Amino acid sequence: MKIIVSMMPKTVEMLKLTRMDYLTKEVTEVINQFMPNIKLFVTQNVSFKDLDCLSSFKHLQAFIYNQNYPIHIPGTVKLVGICNHYIHNDGNLEIITFNQELINTYSKRFSKRLSSEFRGCIFFNDIRQWSSSCISKKILKKRPIKKRPIRKPPTKKPPPKTTKKYTARRPITTTTKYKTRRPTTTFKRYTTRRPITTTKKSTTIRPTTKKTATKKPTTTTKKTTTPKPDKYAKLKSEILEDINKLREKYRSPPLKVNTTIAKDTQTYATEFAKTGGGDGEYNGPLGQVFYFASPEEEIKPLGWWTRDSDRIDFENIDDGFVDPEFSQLIWKSTKQIGCGAYKNEHGIFIFCRFYPKGNVPGQYKENILKPLDDQ
Repeated sequence: MKIIVSMMPKTVEMLKLTRMDYLTKEVTEVINQFMPNIKLFVTQNVSFKDLDCLSSFKHLQAFIYNQNYPIHIPGTVKLVGICNHYIHNDGNLEIITFNQELINTYSKRFSKRLSSEFRGCIFFNDIRQWSSSCISKKILKKRPIKKRPIRKPPTKKPPPKTTKKYTARRPITTTTKYKTRRPTTTFKRYTTRRPITTTKKSTTIRPTTKKTATKKPTTTTKKTTTPKPDKYAKLKSEILEDINKLREKYRSPPLKVNTTIAKDTQTYATEFAKTGGGDGEYNGPLGQVFYFASPEEEIKPLGWWTRDSDRIDFENIDDGFVDPEFSQLIWKSTKQIGCGAYKNEHGIFIFCRFYPKGNVPGQYKENILKPLDDQ
């Protein structure tokens, strides 16, 4: 990311990021270092690891994203836009709209709101306070519709009338000349031919005998294929055991493996590692956590997922900071899990998916409980 943004000019005022997992404040600080004049920041299918990462932009005036949870908005921002999220489910296009809790959060900061059922919602204050160079005004400004002159089809002129002149021709008379031919006489010559005698040679046909060949009986053999053993089975079992121990500590029931989810997650992990990113961010109906370790690092996924567990304020769980990966692991109403792993020359990629999914706004208090040792 640092290499890419270092190639951009410092005069850039609009920036759009698409399909990025876990946007952190460290990344936004690098962007602001090389592009300090960002006024409009747009994200599409980008999840936020640090909810205060927008504070790195000192001149930000407008922010647009399509996630279903609120983030910290700096004081310089005059407009916030939330777009609906579209996903493909069994060949049908579904719209994931923002919830009422998200609207209430931003309504406390902004006094005006415009919403559309299919597009999304924008929040702003008094438009009269915007300057002529404000980027927010350019977003809402309507483009004038220029009327194009209606072109009439060219009228076709009728072809000019032509008059034919008729000239009287003289009658043509033909005269035939008849010649008298002399009679011709033909003479036939008669020749005597010798009688032709033909002699037939008698040939004896030898009897032919066909040899009957005996065919050998054909035998068919069916190849039996045995399924390949899962070389990541031990690793997945250890991950499940560690997650269930963590859930027991936070008073949540243990998870059971769903074979269908596990198979799909393993396929996704394999494609993700081979293609260097797969299809992008997962937008399905399940919850998901991700872990990566380079070949030099020790594989400890649970340590990475629980690194911010001490920052949770259980007394103010609905409005405070909650790490989305950690909260998914201990989400009480989640019942099933399926994990996938794949290792190549770059390192090991681990994905775990959960059903029902966690991190549902408005349900944190009943699904994230205090640990047993804090009671």
